[in-house]
Amino acid sequence: MAELYLAAVSLIFCSGLPALAWGRWAKSGEILSVSLLLAGVTLSLGASLAGAWQTPAPMLAAAWSIPGGNFLIELDGLAALFLLPALVIIGLGGIYGLGYFPQSRHGVAAGRLRLFYGILGASIVLLPV
Repeated sequence: MAELYLAAVSLIFCSGLPALAWGRWAKSGEILSVSLLLAGVTLSLGASLAGAWQTPAPMLAAAWSIPGGNFLIELDGLAALFLLPALVIIGLGGIYGLGYFPQSRHGVAAGRLRLFYGILGASIVLLPV
């Protein structure tokens, strides 16, 4: 489950790159960008629902220099339930952005918007972990 969750976060994080790379007139770049965002949101929803009813398993555990401290990242049930509305809003915001801020009208600014929206979405998804 941890690998699925981290893969979903990386998909959301990198979702804006096609819109930025394809340029001003490429509708396929922004559609691919939103498709990657929705794929990441869907995978993250699946991992969150699976994590809500399982005992938390550490995604990343490392020793820390503080005496008696560990660096631990895990998804517990309560955090997984808090992720569900955030993921729905991230996915719907990506779809809404296709009509509200199209790349054909706004050019490079729309590509930058999709890039930073993916970074924002990934940071929101990583926040309760």
